[in-house]
Amino acid sequence: MQYFKTNFAILFLLITVFSHSQIAVIEGQTPEQLVRDVLLQSSCATTENWTASGGFFFNPFNKSYAKFSQNNSTFPFQNGVVLVSGQASRVPGPNTGTLSVGIDSWLGDPDLENALGTINTFNAAILEFDFIPLTTKFSFNYIFASEEYENNYPCQYSDGFAFLLKPANNPAAPYVNLAKIPNLNIPVSSTSIRPTILGPLGCAANNETYFAGYNNQGNSPINFNGQTKVLKASADVSPGQKYHIKLVVADQRDSLYDSAIFIEGGSFNIGVNLGENLTFATGNPVCGNGAHPLDATTPGQNTYKWFKNDIEIQNETAPIYNAVSNGTYRVDVSLGGTTCVISSSIIIEFAAPFNDTPQKIAHCDTDLDLVSQINLKQVENNLVPNPAVCTFNYYTSQIGAQTQNATLLIANPSSFTANNGTEVWVRVANRYNCIAVVKISIGIAATQLPANYSQNLSACDDFIDAQNNDKDGITGFNLTLATNNLLTVLPIAGNFEIKYYRNQNDFEIETDATGASLAIDNLASYRNTGYANQQTIWLKVISTLDNTCFGYGKIFLKVEKVPALVNQKDLFICAKSNEVLTISSGLIGQEVVSNYRFKWFLDGAEILGLTTSAIEITATGLYTCEIKNIASGCIASSSQVVKEIEPPTKVTLNIKDLTANNLVVATATGTGVFEYAVDIPAGFYQSSPVFENVSPGFHVFFARNILGCEPLTVRFAVVGIMPFFTPNQDSFNDFWRIEGISKQFNLQSKVQIYDRFGRLLYEMQSGDDQGWDGMLNGKPLPADDYWYTLTLQDGRVSTGHFSLKR
Repeated sequence: MQYFKTNFAILFLLITVFSHSQIAVIEGQTPEQLVRDVLLQSSCATTENWTASGGFFFNPFNKSYAKFSQNNSTFPFQNGVVLVSGQASRVPGPNTGTLSVGIDSWLGDPDLENALGTINTFNAAILEFDFIPLTTKFSFNYIFASEEYENNYPCQYSDGFAFLLKPANNPAAPYVNLAKIPNLNIPVSSTSIRPTILGPLGCAANNETYFAGYNNQGNSPINFNGQTKVLKASADVSPGQKYHIKLVVADQRDSLYDSAIFIEGGSFNIGVNLGENLTFATGNPVCGNGAHPLDATTPGQNTYKWFKNDIEIQNETAPIYNAVSNGTYRVDVSLGGTTCVISSSIIIEFAAPFNDTPQKIAHCDTDLDLVSQINLKQVENNLVPNPAVCTFNYYTSQIGAQTQNATLLIANPSSFTANNGTEVWVRVANRYNCIAVVKISIGIAATQLPANYSQNLSACDDFIDAQNNDKDGITGFNLTLATNNLLTVLPIAGNFEIKYYRNQNDFEIETDATGASLAIDNLASYRNTGYANQQTIWLKVISTLDNTCFGYGKIFLKVEKVPALVNQKDLFICAKSNEVLTISSGLIGQEVVSNYRFKWFLDGAEILGLTTSAIEITATGLYTCEIKNIASGCIASSSQVVKEIEPPTKVTLNIKDLTANNLVVATATGTGVFEYAVDIPAGFYQSSPVFENVSPGFHVFFARNILGCEPLTVRFAVVGIMPFFTPNQDSFNDFWRIEGISKQFNLQSKVQIYDRFGRLLYEMQSGDDQGWDGMLNGKPLPADDYWYTLTLQDGRVSTGHFSLKR
């Protein structure tokens, strides 16, 4: 399938505005000036026959090649020469437009096509010259940039660059292309260095480590879509021989979307080469177990000066210098009989050195046959500072480790069966291919401690927080106590190290998969996490003189239970009541009281003489009971606060009666929060002091503290009218009266009863608790409606009627 690109910029004029965030292009330089003054800048070679070719735009000074300067931008080169398959004046950034100014009649270059292994190149920009070196090496730094780094073009269009070299005295000799991807015989182009291209027509990344990235539209120093990182080309040459150099860049498959090569000024280094940087960043630091030789040997009677971090290294004048520490090293070589001084520098970083001292593993045999399963990986922390970044392989012979003989490889180094005196070898390698082979000697000794040596340690369950409470069987132990006990059975003159392990497996293998020690390190505050209530700790005694095993034993840990207590609530005593308070220690009921001892405290001071699980008290304060388990010595404590409370000192009632909804509102005074009830002392109590729909008659109001104490009582009356009465001597409603009036309440009230004609029939005084029986002068009045007038003691007057039913 043939793919085509659209030229978006060929028909309009782009005006470039320069600022300090972009490079600057300086035009008008001759090819000789570009080579001698910009690229070479050295007396170590002579040049001649300078030529350049490319496109011509608008005037003779607007060409495809020019000098450039960094112009305080972020571009990696201070200055240099740019060749572009387009217009050099449009090279400066930002990357705001598409550089695509070539035409098909501007041809490519067959030498470039031959070097790239391609055809159909267009718009070639070329700089050529001859040069005669005085030294055996030369190199230069360059960056390839292209507008082809867009869409899926890097999958198809192989715009590229070549640095071509051949002897000048043999025109028929083939060119050698020095612009290759480092360590690969692949020319530099937009297809050979690219990131992953997504989409249906995309392609996989190619040598992406050398792609510097896409250029931001707003602040790119150059006006290209993407660029490579800084690359270096170099070659060996013969001093005094003339060579021809051809630098060429071109488009491929069409004349659209320009590409460029930026060659660093002064990087045309004709001389010594100390090689690529050896750093962590480049992935090849020097292995730390030796010196790294730097070779600047150059033929002839020359003088050498060595520098580290720009400071001359005194008395070092040999062509070879051995670097032993991190730094930037430089050599200046003055060629005998000339003014030529050639230099080269290199940054060196050393990887952490291996400890290649032979290792010893001392192991205590638990069954006395001097054969045990050994964890060989326990030596890894001794060999390197960070075992996680290294690989370790173990072999049964030294030659096996050196040659990586798979038949001698130990398959499971975490559990290797060994005898006393067995020797194995470990091959350790880091990510930078630094290697060491180290001998491991295994010593297995029978324990010299008393047979079945053990100790018992107990500690009370402790409380750290709600999750780690004193009921979880986990607590802190001081294992240094076990050490003190153990020292009493060890030889007085001995030099020993005692290690403790959480279980037998840790005791046997000693280190985890990373080589970290499994020994317990917090001896003074060890917690038996994962082993609730009890745990067996394994101990190992090792001689610090020869690392041999002296003995082993066990520590039996037991977590003692603290007394189990119920939660205690605050208690209250009524003021001035002489009340006595059923205070309990809180010990759970099923516990046997005789197994415990009790101490009581009031506000922190011990109450002498109180040693029972419950006591009687009459005073307020903070009561604390300390409960001690006699057998284990574990102590727990419970506390209760006893507070004084009081009932209301006074209750005032506001009564609204003679209504369909009689209302009583109470106002209580005193200290505390109160609750209220009517008629029933035991309740129902409510927090609101308002009672509705209170029936007419005589009642009792109760007000009390919500925390207890006897209630304050108030008697009251609600005045109400009987709507009818039936004086038939059946003991139900035989009398008509005003409810809520008695000798105690509303004593000065008066009631007058009238018939329909307004005739006064009867008058009741407050002392008349029985009421009217429907008689007048000893004769019963007929069933009818009768009227009343009520004059209350407080001055209120109420009138109405009621029915007499026969």
